[in-house]
Amino acid sequence: MSYGFPPPPPYGTPPGGPGYYPPPFQPIDPRAAGARSSATNGMWISIVSFVLCCGPAGIAGLVLGIRSLRLAKAAGIPAPGRAIVAVVLGSLSLLTFSGAIIGGQINERNARKQHEAASARIGAKREAATLDAKTACDLVEERVYADGWNNKSRGLLNGVSCPGAFEQKGTRATLRDVRLDFGSDKPVVSACFAKSQRWFIVDLNTSGACEEVPIPNVASDEDEKSAREAYKTRAQTASLGVVTASLTKIRDDAKTHPRAEQACDASRIAKLTGDAAETKVMAADLDALDGQTHTKGTTKQWSFLTHEAIGEVLDTAKTESTRAAAAKRVREGGPLLVVYQSEERDWPLVETKAGKLEFTGGYFEGWMTLYAVESAEPLCMTKLEFENRSKIKFYKSRYSSGQSAAQSAAESELKGLFHDQASAQMRKLGGGKLKLGYKVLE
Repeated sequence: MSYGFPPPPPYGTPPGGPGYYPPPFQPIDPRAAGARSSATNGMWISIVSFVLCCGPAGIAGLVLGIRSLRLAKAAGIPAPGRAIVAVVLGSLSLLTFSGAIIGGQINERNARKQHEAASARIGAKREAATLDAKTACDLVEERVYADGWNNKSRGLLNGVSCPGAFEQKGTRATLRDVRLDFGSDKPVVSACFAKSQRWFIVDLNTSGACEEVPIPNVASDEDEKSAREAYKTRAQTASLGVVTASLTKIRDDAKTHPRAEQACDASRIAKLTGDAAETKVMAADLDALDGQTHTKGTTKQWSFLTHEAIGEVLDTAKTESTRAAAAKRVREGGPLLVVYQSEERDWPLVETKAGKLEFTGGYFEGWMTLYAVESAEPLCMTKLEFENRSKIKFYKSRYSSGQSAAQSAAESELKGLFHDQASAQMRKLGGGKLKLGYKVLE
């Protein structure tokens, strides 16, 4: 039955007929959606490419940014700000990447020219019976412009200067204080030379050590490469022996040397450290040098008194290659070593008695003596004392007991007090030129 009203529209048909969308609902233009999506994706890709200087990613971000701008124009909407960011950063990333490639090619060409120039200057001098300082410096320049140094590209090398002393003994020679200019990094190294059929570099290092180890016959560039590898292996073993012998001499002297306040001779320190404004000093506990261990359970008490590299040299349970690598770090650590020697020491202890925590503080009373590593000569000595405070602040967590948290806090405080006191005494001994490296600001 009909009452004069039109029948309802079929199910699913919008009121007003197909294509009618009452406000505020309007159909979404796919071009506008694509513009916003491309803008967002392009912006993030361009940001990453700009930060990482990745040119290919910058191209992708740039393309997406341009696509977003075109879709926005076609849809009649304002250009998305993210699209503009994508275009700008993508373009900058691409330019930076291209500049780096061009700059690298220019640097590589310059390095090749410098290498060829050094080789031309050397000429037949590499076969001469004696080696002079100028030719030695040219050999360094030739080598570094051929291979770089210590993972630094030869293309970054701005030049080589050799103001240091040169010494030749038979078929071995050493050139000190060679300065390599890699821009922001300007390492100072020692060059070690050997001669068989010709002079060549066996090592460039910061330790200043040139080991007297057998060298294979060298008549070509390939022979040089093999000889350097052989030298590296043999020198590590020799270096371990040298460092071990030096630490033994220092240990023996420290055990018998009279203990008394002794100021450092500034001229002697300056002779050992050169023109360095500040020198870092490694450290060792005399007990560790003497083979004594302070352990309780898994806790290595007083291990913080000994530098990690020295600890590895002393640890005969480690492989020879590990100990040799540690010996190399010790030699590169500088010409000085401070030895801590206690008259009395005790480790902090926290115990639970009758349900309450009881604390016994740790302390160290003794001396610190500065030695010349190579000669094992004592240079100066002063007292060193530190101890826990009477009360320890600690925070108990759900993962540890109050006793373990208090024990850890006491040990950390003792270590911190040692760092403070030892650093202050080293400043006093070295007149402000020596530091232990325990604190960021010394």
